[in-house]
Amino acid sequence: MDIMDNDIKPELCTIENYLKTVQKRTFLVPEYQRAYVWKKEHCDKLWSDIEAQINRQTENEKDSNYFFGTVIINCGDQNKELALIDGQQRTTTFILLLKALLLNINDTIPKIKTDEESATLLRGLKKRRTTIIETLYRADTDDIEEYPNPQKDKIIQKDTSIYKNQSCNDEFKDEVQKILENTTYDEIKKLVFHNPEAKEDNKYSQYFKNFKFFYDKAKELSAPELNKFTKVLTGNCQIIQIKSWNFDQAVNMFNSLNGDGEPLRDSDIIFAKLYSEALSKNQKDSFLKIWKDNREKLGNLYKRKIFIPSNSRINKNLLDKNPDFDPVLDQYMFYLRAKKAVSDGVELDTTTPGLRNFFSNNVNYPNNVLDFSNKILNILEVWEKLSNYNTLCVLLKFNQNFKHFIPSYFLDKLYLIQNDNEANDKEINNFLNLFLRLFTLYEIDEKSYSSGLFKTFLLKRQVQFVNNNINLQEISNEFDKHIKGKWDIETVKKLIYSCTSDALVFLNDFLFAKEINYKFVISQPEIEHIMCRCGRNSKTVRDNANIKSENEFKNYLNMLGNKILLELEINRGVGNAWFKSKLTGTVSDENNRGYGDSIYPFARYLVDKYKSVESPQWTKELIEEYTEKACDRIAKFIFNI
Repeated sequence: MDIMDNDIKPELCTIENYLKTVQKRTFLVPEYQRAYVWKKEHCDKLWSDIEAQINRQTENEKDSNYFFGTVIINCGDQNKELALIDGQQRTTTFILLLKALLLNINDTIPKIKTDEESATLLRGLKKRRTTIIETLYRADTDDIEEYPNPQKDKIIQKDTSIYKNQSCNDEFKDEVQKILENTTYDEIKKLVFHNPEAKEDNKYSQYFKNFKFFYDKAKELSAPELNKFTKVLTGNCQIIQIKSWNFDQAVNMFNSLNGDGEPLRDSDIIFAKLYSEALSKNQKDSFLKIWKDNREKLGNLYKRKIFIPSNSRINKNLLDKNPDFDPVLDQYMFYLRAKKAVSDGVELDTTTPGLRNFFSNNVNYPNNVLDFSNKILNILEVWEKLSNYNTLCVLLKFNQNFKHFIPSYFLDKLYLIQNDNEANDKEINNFLNLFLRLFTLYEIDEKSYSSGLFKTFLLKRQVQFVNNNINLQEISNEFDKHIKGKWDIETVKKLIYSCTSDALVFLNDFLFAKEINYKFVISQPEIEHIMCRCGRNSKTVRDNANIKSENEFKNYLNMLGNKILLELEINRGVGNAWFKSKLTGTVSDENNRGYGDSIYPFARYLVDKYKSVESPQWTKELIEEYTEKACDRIAKFIFNI
């Protein structure tokens, strides 16, 4: 069937032009769309991508643009509302980012001197302010004040925004409107949803958390940096906007673009160049043999979840046949850059080039293909060895950015992974513990990974990892100095107390096992809530726990002291049983298993502690007690006490 001319219209747009598409219409999040799910990690990546684009322009590509993917819009019959079929998360996040930048620009403009020297910067910031207001609110240029005017700005921003959320799956669908309608950060913070019984940022919706992340990041920028960042975002960041006037066609397009098809990866292109190089040097057979081993090893690591696909479009069922080598090549690139920094006697550049750019266009592209291929094999052998360590198994529950740095330490010390002895085992564990301590701090802190507290610090340490003249004790001293200099233990305990991340449950069980000299093994556990999530007896459970309200119950439910590790089959068996039944195993489980049958230390500890108590009750006071003990245990680990 022929497609009518107006059935589909693709267009390459800047972010500014894309958001101005609506004019007198509105971006609509339709009823069937999922809730907004982007988190700090996505926002951090978006921010870093824009910063990288700024760096590229600063270096040698002044007119270059950065591509953020494709958005599919259904224009409908009336063409009044533009329904976001694909691109809801990105569009929403761009709007939150622009609003955060606008507030910071409004705060910055009055502080700029009105002298001749500052005139260009002031003019630029005023232009950025006008651009954002025109973009987010469909405002005419003539109606926008040159200088921030809260009263007049509020009139423009009230009920004129370009965004409407009708998702039935989104509990906080009015949050973006509240953020857009108000003119100061404090005003917005008061009006958005917050749970008074939750701790710290956990009381807010994901919308406000992400908006706050961008607001805080923009606040760290100088006036010229803020001006440049906003200019690059609106004018040099692009998407492909695909408009359709046929709903079925729009959905089919979405399925086609986001199906099981596997996109071309950087590693595919790099491998092709390596193969060509091997052919030219009559090394084809040796090269293919190494890469057969590489694929087999990496496939096994994916199956064991040591590596996890970062691209949701990758068919996970095909990873064992055609595994994604991008993460491994990324680690090798980090190692090579650190080695070069050592040989040149310079600090490692904190900006990271793209894989293809580094390996394909670098003048030092590997002269010896077999050496290059064997280095990739060595990296995989490092991960095979480390996968046997419980410290790594726990570390894998945290942010995955640590993987960039781990292999660098071992590639020039392969004896550590090739020879089994007590000394090597101790050094490997001690090294992994450094990352576990730092990435626990990342898990509980609101600071972004790209801040000096994490990425910059690790890049500086990586130069030490590849320097054989520096030993592990010296590196450990640097971690101790950094952690104790940037955080204090009481603040960290408070952050742990308010954090609901399940990664801390793994760490707490792991540390508790060490505390009581118990063998710790991760064997497909689930997170068990001792005070259960739901069930027909949940009201009685709450009463027995001395918990008065539903909101208070939800707060205690997710506290660290209420969560332990438990085998999947035991956890499914005990379900929503009473605390006493969970301890004894007297539940409606055909195998009659309970905490006492678990291999995990806290489950067994609870059985031993309460076995002589006739009617043990799990109360909020106990949850608070165990949470405080966990906070103390984890904080002491972080600070190496």
